[in-house]
Amino acid sequence: MMFKMKLRNTDDYRVSLVSGFVDNSFGANIEVMRKSRAPRNDRMAVQLVPAPQDATELYSEMCEMWKCAQ
Repeated sequence: MMFKMKLRNTDDYRVSLVSGFVDNSFGANIEVMRKSRAPRNDRMAVQLVPAPQDATELYSEMCEMWKCAQ
């Protein structure tokens, strides 16, 4: 699987891994850090796309669509 994290409030949140591959049998640890500020109505989403193991070309295409930083 390929994933992409989407954050509505990028000023208050930092994510350890914004996009990448996840092996179905292992999973992934992603840290989400938030600055200490007053609570707000923030949103976060994880987009998932099935991908073969050697999907580097597909990853580049998806990053272009998702506008990832590479």
